[in-house]
Amino acid sequence: MLKPPRTIDEQIKLLKIRNIVIGSAEAAENFLENNNYYRLMGYAFQFKKDKDYYIPDTKFSTIAGIYNFDKLLRRITLSSIEELEISFKTKLVYFLSHKYGSECYLKKEIFIKNESYLDFKNIIKKNIKQSNSESFVKHHLIKYDAVFIENWIHHFSVLRNTCTHYGRIYNKNLLPVLKFLEEDKNKIIRTTKLFDSLFILNKIFFNRDLWSNFLERLNNLIIEYKNIIDLNLIGFPDNYLSVLKNA
Repeated sequence: MLKPPRTIDEQIKLLKIRNIVIGSAEAAENFLENNNYYRLMGYAFQFKKDKDYYIPDTKFSTIAGIYNFDKLLRRITLSSIEELEISFKTKLVYFLSHKYGSECYLKKEIFIKNESYLDFKNIIKKNIKQSNSESFVKHHLIKYDAVFIENWIHHFSVLRNTCTHYGRIYNKNLLPVLKFLEEDKNKIIRTTKLFDSLFILNKIFFNRDLWSNFLERLNNLIIEYKNIIDLNLIGFPDNYLSVLKNA
């Protein structure tokens, strides 16, 4: 049976009972009026003492701050994935069309599986109704085995959708688990957290100026929230910036 809905006042009283220090009642009320209670409490896992109670003196403002950090982290992560996705699609189409012709998508030989060919044809037909460089694709499809490419595309597609639909990426294992090249296996401690994703994203990101801009925004965000976040919960080592610059 579902729990009965609680008023904002009842939510705040429950938080107090569970050892969470409210501080400004007005600020807490305003936050809960605009952000779902259960969604917010997903950011309090690290402060759990047991099933029902939190570590004494856990502050509501800290949990709300982590919530806001995750929101901003999600935005800048999504913007970088979008840049990669748009560029990769553009360059892939350029490469395939010049190698196999303008109707390359109709040729079965460029698909690994016949089912993929048929599915893609149907997608193309549906889109029709609704409606820069060859070296980049060569570099990635030759340098990296197809198994890695498929895994990475799947992972970033799921991560993009998580960010798009306001899912939590702080203190969360991000699936599917990324495959690492043999040469990279000892470069970082893999945790299945966000840092794994950014490490691989750096390897395949096409525009180094945009990547530098992303790292600057990321670093500024971490500095702003450094007093309330735990970098371990997103898999970040102390030297995260140098690793993401040089991976």
